[in-house]
Amino acid sequence: MEKTDNIQLTPGQSSINKWLLLVVFIAPACLAWLALQNNWFNIAVTNQGKLLQPAVQIDIEKFPQHMQRKWVVAYFADAECSECQSAAYLISQVKIALGREQSRSEIAFISQSPTPNHAIQSAYSDISWISLSQLPQLTKQSFYVIDPLGQVILQYNMNISHPAGEALAEQDKKLGKAILADLRKLLKLSKIG
Repeated sequence: MEKTDNIQLTPGQSSINKWLLLVVFIAPACLAWLALQNNWFNIAVTNQGKLLQPAVQIDIEKFPQHMQRKWVVAYFADAECSECQSAAYLISQVKIALGREQSRSEIAFISQSPTPNHAIQSAYSDISWISLSQLPQLTKQSFYVIDPLGQVILQYNMNISHPAGEALAEQDKKLGKAILADLRKLLKLSKIG
C-alpha cells in the first residue's frame, strides 16, 4: 500500500489557491471579451478585392441577353478611356484563365459613352461594351465583379502604368491574379450564374 502525505494548507494559502483558480478560469474569458469589444484582432478576410457594403445594384436588363444570369467582370471606363487597352487585355486574360468556368462569366466595359471604343472591340471581340446613362456611384478606371442578380460586390482599383502592348507590370499581374482568385471562389460557392 502506498503512503500518501497529507499536506495541510494554512488558511492564507487556501485563499490564494482559490483566487488563482478563479483567475485562471475567468481571465481568458475576460480577455476574449475585451479583444472582441476593442477590435484587437483582424477579422479573417479571404477576398482580395474591396467588398462593397452595401452592394450597389445595376439594372441588368440593360445588359445584352448573353450576359444576363452570369457573373460579370466589368471595367468602368472614363470618357477618355486612356487605360482601356491595358484593362481589356487584363480582363480577357482573367476570362481565359477561368478555364472550364468561362461559360459562367462574361467580361465587359461599362461607360456613359454610347459609342464603344472600336479599336478595343476589334482586338477583343469577347468584351461587351455597355452604355449606362446613369452610372452608379462607382469609381471610374476600376474593375468590378457583378453577380448574376446585378449587384456590384467587389472592387479592384486599377494601376496600369505601362504603355499598351508591353508586358504586364508586376502590379498588374497581381491585380489579375486577385480578380481571378476571387472570381474562382465565387463561382465555386455560387449556385446561380
